[in-house]
Amino acid sequence: KAIIFVFQNPVINIIQAMMAAILNKTWMTGSQFVRFNTVSLVHSRYHSTSSVLNQQAAASAIAQGSAIDRSSVKPPSAIPGPRRVPFFGCVPSMFLDKDFDFKRIHIYWNKLIATYGPIVRMDLPAFGPTVLVSDPNVGETLTRITMDDPWRPSMYSLKKIRTDAVEYYEKKLGLLIENGEEWKRVRTRVQTPMMKPKNVTAYLPQMDQVALDFLDRIATFQKNYGEMPNTFQHEIYKWALESVSLVALNRRMGCLEPNLPSDSEALTLITETNKIFELLSRIEFGPHLWRFFPTPAYSKLKKSHNEFLRVAHKNILETEARLKAKDPSSEDELTLMEILLLTPGLTRRDVVTLILDMLLAGIDT
Repeated sequence: KAIIFVFQNPVINIIQAMMAAILNKTWMTGSQFVRFNTVSLVHSRYHSTSSVLNQQAAASAIAQGSAIDRSSVKPPSAIPGPRRVPFFGCVPSMFLDKDFDFKRIHIYWNKLIATYGPIVRMDLPAFGPTVLVSDPNVGETLTRITMDDPWRPSMYSLKKIRTDAVEYYEKKLGLLIENGEEWKRVRTRVQTPMMKPKNVTAYLPQMDQVALDFLDRIATFQKNYGEMPNTFQHEIYKWALESVSLVALNRRMGCLEPNLPSDSEALTLITETNKIFELLSRIEFGPHLWRFFPTPAYSKLKKSHNEFLRVAHKNILETEARLKAKDPSSEDELTLMEILLLTPGLTRRDVVTLILDMLLAGIDT
């Protein structure tokens, strides 16, 4: 198999893109050899000339489905990329590169594209042959090829944690983890409620108020410090959780309150989410020793996941209780959670897992 990462923009953080995949059709497509061969064909057209202009023209021709001379197709091994070594692939070259940093991994991806061109091959022990594609035209072509059966590698460590927690997930691992028919079953049933304009516009007035409250908080920082504090990214996380909780839980969590306690549920969700993504970066791109025994990093990931799950599920139960207590004769618009719970083919566990993933994805993305 080959894994194809399609970057609409080469500076996109890979983990953020993976999380965004929950609400988008697909951002990353996996393939059998025939699709790897397609990538090789794309690469052949790109690298048969050193002209950037001709590279762009080649991508356009491929995207438009022009005639293909398969005699010019190069083998997958010809795709350029960092040095590979047996068993460890490109991992040594990654860790030895001065620009490689788990917290700023987009800089490394950007460097690869600048060094090797818009199509780059990497061999990673956990993923196998991996192709990074940064040109949007080629990305469109690859997405169309796999439109009916998109596949992406799971975050394997998180998948194991959810699989082991069978008493909670009941083998329904969610869009973040699933592939194949199970992914398709859930995805086809949630996409209409989540993307229907009427359901979205119902939240606009409250969402607008969240944005205005965040702007007031920015104005306060500007007045007190003359600029944004170095912890401003954390403030963006608060705004993100406040926004996504409005949709996922049908209520605000008070994230933008000026004196939010450090042990509040909102800050707990943000803190544990940040830990989860940082640990996932290290675990997924490092040696997968956790498959054989619980490494310290894997144990920390499991602990953060369980804490996130505890707080998030508590809030989901509170939302369910309020919805059940609502007057049956009320003419209020149904909430997203109510719509999903009433959708044929979706179980309560499907909906709860989706809400969990919305919170997890929304905070970071």
